[in-house]
Amino acid sequence: MPVWLISTLNRPSSNTWRSWPVFRKTLRAWHWQGRNRHGLKLRGIAFIPPQLLRLQLWQQGVQLISTRLVRQRPLRGKRRRSWQLDFTAAWASLLNSGLSQLDAFRLLMEQAQHAEVSQWLHSLLAALHSGSSLHQSLQRSAAGFSAQYCRLVEVGEQSGQLPQVLRRLQQQMEQSAAQSKAVRKALTYPLIVLAVAVLVVFAMLYFVVPQFAQLYLQMDVAIPPSTASLLALADALREPTSWLLLLPLAALWPVKRSFQYSMGRYPLFVRWVYQLPGIGSLLLRQHLTADFATLQLAYASHLPLTDACQLTARSCESAYLRQHWQRCTQLLAGGSSLYEILQQNPCLNQEQLRIIDLGERSGRLSEQLERLTQQLADQVEQVQQRILKALEPVFLAITGVITGAILMALYIPLFQLGQLVG
Repeated sequence: MPVWLISTLNRPSSNTWRSWPVFRKTLRAWHWQGRNRHGLKLRGIAFIPPQLLRLQLWQQGVQLISTRLVRQRPLRGKRRRSWQLDFTAAWASLLNSGLSQLDAFRLLMEQAQHAEVSQWLHSLLAALHSGSSLHQSLQRSAAGFSAQYCRLVEVGEQSGQLPQVLRRLQQQMEQSAAQSKAVRKALTYPLIVLAVAVLVVFAMLYFVVPQFAQLYLQMDVAIPPSTASLLALADALREPTSWLLLLPLAALWPVKRSFQYSMGRYPLFVRWVYQLPGIGSLLLRQHLTADFATLQLAYASHLPLTDACQLTARSCESAYLRQHWQRCTQLLAGGSSLYEILQQNPCLNQEQLRIIDLGERSGRLSEQLERLTQQLADQVEQVQQRILKALEPVFLAITGVITGAILMALYIPLFQLGQLVG
């Protein structure tokens, strides 16, 4: 499809774009097919109603043949992060090819395949045309770019090395996406085992236990408390209000949100979490990995070390570590070295501090920060792999214990009856 034609279709007019349904909560797009003056078939995607689409195509010498309405979900979570990664990679490639910022954004908007993406890029172009700087336009857009992303874009814009900064951002985002994908892949089998175990236990309680309950009722057998509790649980599952048993699962999401909020607001709570066996050290390494990755990326982008620490503090997820990075910013401005300041942080061991000291003394701090980040990332991956490998036998053991307890509770009355008969 010609670029000039896609540009016309994907660029809403300044007076009408806010009134179109596509830019409200319901996202709509139209796949269309047409034929130009030379009889060639064209197809594409547009974010305007077919009536306007037909008129615009006619003005371009294209006869609209058919349209098909498709509904698009808003880009959230993983899908938005995936788009941000693709956008960063494409943006860097276009800038490396010699295109200007405006031309690069126009081309990206012309190739947009989602209504929200078209809206975001249109707002970016409008902000740039109005005189806003690049990083301010990104901050004001609804595309959800982080403060770290916008700050590093500002650094690249001011230093004239924006393509290089975007490449580093792309690499960091790719590494983060790869780690998340690896964790999800490793969790797949243990979660399948857990799901099968839950189904087995539920089937026993729903189908097997009632059969034993009828048998004991007919035989008028005295049952022990454990069996009585099991029979009561099986009866509860058959009640219309049994779905209330799922309420503890529904509470997991607010508990998770509350935990994340506390980790970002209360340093003493974070310090206590870091002292927990197993999960505490894993969270600490994850936070340190993210912080040193941000510090290395900012410093490699020619940001002064003081500003790099300040940026790290702003993007830090841990309230406890954020305090240390803020103090680091203040002490660096006072003339202290990074190695001396980080010695005050009890979360860093001597090997990690030695790497920082070596980088400062040799003048290759960026390389040593990258080495430290990779070392921490490897440690996090090793701990995660050990935990994930242990989940499968743990789930199987729990399933075995629960199944064995159910069977024992069911058969104890039969054993007692057999002893009485004997």
